[in-house]
Amino acid sequence: MKKVLFVSMRGIGKRTQYAKSFFDDLNKKGAMWMLKVHGMGRWPSSRVASAHCEMKEEVTTQDCEKANYIILMDTNPPDWRDRGMYSKKIQHWYIPKGLPWEEQKKMLEDYVRKLVRLCDGF
Repeated sequence: MKKVLFVSMRGIGKRTQYAKSFFDDLNKKGAMWMLKVHGMGRWPSSRVASAHCEMKEEVTTQDCEKANYIILMDTNPPDWRDRGMYSKKIQHWYIPKGLPWEEQKKMLEDYVRKLVRLCDGF
């Protein structure tokens, strides 16, 4: 199972919470679909979601080592000293400021769908 770490560098915000909940919802639906298609116990992935995600404000080295993907909600977040060590795992999700919430949600949903496909191995 893949591990996703949503990092909100300026406090847990509305966008981070929305992205995590949308990600969790897609994972749940994917697991339920696999259960329906394969039945209980016939396929290991039919019982679990493809990824587990967490939200953090402060990131430890252990958090980064465990994560397959580290999602930063800003293109230029405040200084994070260990960022270079984990650059291959990091994705910057930039949402321009000033957009209406509905537009922000659409952008976040697109980002999340791409991430779920990565976690599923597509």
